[in-house]
Amino acid sequence: MNAFTFFDVETPNRSNGQICQIGVIRTDGSGREEYKRGFHVDPQTYFDAFNVRLHGVSPRHVEGAPTLAELWESELWDVFAEATLVAHNAKAVDLRILAKDLARYGIEPPATDYICTLAMARANLSFLPSKGLAAVASHYDVALARHHDALSDAEACAGIFWAMVDQFGMPAPKPFACAGTLR
Repeated sequence: MNAFTFFDVETPNRSNGQICQIGVIRTDGSGREEYKRGFHVDPQTYFDAFNVRLHGVSPRHVEGAPTLAELWESELWDVFAEATLVAHNAKAVDLRILAKDLARYGIEPPATDYICTLAMARANLSFLPSKGLAAVASHYDVALARHHDALSDAEACAGIFWAMVDQFGMPAPKPFACAGTLR
């Protein structure tokens, strides 16, 4: 694959099955940015106060916003297809939530590979007390303007990824097989 799609999602409640915000950045194989957008998404469900405090997205922010299915069809499919997906805590959080939310609309995510920047940090930065997004971004002097804003987190993930690739080389991607592994 010659493209990378960095993304982060925020959820409206503790069920972590719906998305209320998504940030997406696509680069070519050398890191040149080709696409960058953040979206509010109508999760068609309730919001927990904890989640609203964490990321700042409330029901009024998603009023009139597209559902994930609408956004996927109109814009995101092309950005996610034929790219290696990259997220911080990819399999346990972002990929699982994306697959779960798409599944409720009967949409299957593209068959592709993924790379997890949290796994990269755990493998290469054992001296850091925390491998969380904010700690790793700070270590590499990567801007994290507003932690838990999906686009800001996706930007930090991209910065961390390219800094680690420069330092340690390109990691081997893993297959993103949503059926079976993300349930």
